[in-house]
Amino acid sequence: MATKYKVLSSFLSLMLVASVAFIIIVPVNALIETIASISVSPKTVGLGQYVVINGWITPQPVYSGPPDVPGKSVYAGVYVDLKKPSGNTVTLGPFTTYS
Repeated sequence: MATKYKVLSSFLSLMLVASVAFIIIVPVNALIETIASISVSPKTVGLGQYVVINGWITPQPVYSGPPDVPGKSVYAGVYVDLKKPSGNTVTLGPFTTYS
């Protein structure tokens, strides 16, 4: 029975070492596709009524500190263009994401 546990622990140790090797191989400057999404609620709005606008970017930034730290992954300079029923466009921003 003790031999089974030794073989199992050896196998798990080998898998752990192999997984660390894969982590090290990943390039630092890899390009990651980002997708910006938005949701508006309610879907039908009357004159003078308010709406709630939620926006998000995936994948989420890895770093959640201040944006002025060099080399950290935050999304800065995000703008949102809103088109009013009159046809005029309003630009909101720039926004910086922290999480």
